[in-house]
Amino acid sequence: MSKSKLEYYSELYISDVYAVCQMMLRGLDLGSKNDLIKHREAQSKGEFYLDGVNIYNFHGRGCRFSNNDIKIDWDFGCDEIWCGLDPWKLAYYIRDNKRDCEWEDGNRVKKGFDDLVIKGRMKKRYDLYYLT
Repeated sequence: MSKSKLEYYSELYISDVYAVCQMMLRGLDLGSKNDLIKHREAQSKGEFYLDGVNIYNFHGRGCRFSNNDIKIDWDFGCDEIWCGLDPWKLAYYIRDNKRDCEWEDGNRVKKGFDDLVIKGRMKKRYDLYYLT
């Protein structure tokens, strides 16, 4: 069974979140996702700079990050998973980084995710989606 374009973008998004989080761990001298979440709780307000070119801002249950190469916003996932998939955050990621009009609408991404849940290729936990 071949992957859909939406699954491809979801995997790319997850990979980019992981890469950004690894960069943040190194830059903030932290060792794990739990350390980053604790740091988020202590630094929950404002915009911060990492290495002079990376801007991040923690929010609610996630983080926004940008530099010259990427703009990404995510919610931390359950357990050891770095991020859950929010349809609108994925749509913004696609719009801001990949420029694919087909998946730049959060409502359309949500419908696509719901279809993937029915097919058993995703699961939904609370309001976030996860690839299976």
